[in-house]
Amino acid sequence: MNILFLYTEVAGYFLASAQMLYSEHDYQIHIVTRPNHPEAPYVFPEQEGTTFYQRNDMSAEDIYHLYERLNPKFVYISGWGDKTYMNVARRIQKKIPVICSCDNQWKGNFRQIVGGLVRRSYLHRRFTHIFIAGTYQYPLAVHLGFKKRQVLLGMNTADLPIFHKAYHDYLPVKAKNYPHNFLYVGRFVEIKGLSELVESFMEISNEVPNDWTLTLVGTGPLKKKLPAHPQIIYKDFLQQEELPELVKDSGCFVLPSRVEPWGVVLHEFAAAGLPLISSNVCGAATAFVRPGHNGYLLEPNSKTSIKNTLLNVIQKEDSELLLMGERSYLLSFHITKESWATTLLSAEIPE
Repeated sequence: MNILFLYTEVAGYFLASAQMLYSEHDYQIHIVTRPNHPEAPYVFPEQEGTTFYQRNDMSAEDIYHLYERLNPKFVYISGWGDKTYMNVARRIQKKIPVICSCDNQWKGNFRQIVGGLVRRSYLHRRFTHIFIAGTYQYPLAVHLGFKKRQVLLGMNTADLPIFHKAYHDYLPVKAKNYPHNFLYVGRFVEIKGLSELVESFMEISNEVPNDWTLTLVGTGPLKKKLPAHPQIIYKDFLQQEELPELVKDSGCFVLPSRVEPWGVVLHEFAAAGLPLISSNVCGAATAFVRPGHNGYLLEPNSKTSIKNTLLNVIQKEDSELLLMGERSYLLSFHITKESWATTLLSAEIPE
């Protein structure tokens, strides 16, 4: 039994989820993909039951022949932007489920409204289902003409076991000496809101003396432009399996993005038991942030909002932050690798 994924770029959390289809459901996983983006240089692991194919070396006919040879249960395609993948999808859509992933949020603007109407028939000649990230994506799926039974929910999930392990491993240490460190993990690009975060943190450090630090992890063009500060720590990109090492010394995760369709990293550090600060545009916040319960929401592009939110955390007692982290951990079970796999396997060609 086989499953075929046609991807643009894969990430570690996706591969961990796909592995569930092999380990728990006995499917062989076949992934056609391109080399990864230099700002997120993920290294493919050797994974039992998974075969990779280089997209740059394959034509539409090559991929179709692969499909014929594999006779997969379904084909999963990351979006609709690759014309070669769309060529293949149109040829097989009436034979097996062909699932399109989508993390684009519904904005309700002119471009989306018109584009959705134009694209409806195009998509329905290629896909039987759309797999969306969360509630911010659902109105778009409906506008694109997908019926309720064709919309699958829970497209992205963290590799929960490795982050849950970090939560349990470091909980005794943090209960004794809670780390006063804000953590950001992601690309160093303007849309992530890092300039406002760094400026806000520096102003707080000057105005309200405290022992909190800010650790920023990743790579990207903005990294060289951000200022140095004695309470700000910059670290290089880490592979997914290295991220749990950050948990021991982190007291709150921050994702101040101006634009963030979903944000799996929010799920990852919820699972690791950190209080969460997220901008209110982040799709994953709808699932993993409950303001005042396990974290806070902030307005993107607003230093005032960022400063007030950071101060809310700084002024908390360590015992309160520990409890907020426990609540994040419990919320992380909202979406799992198991639910991801079984959702995909439930897809059948609509009657």
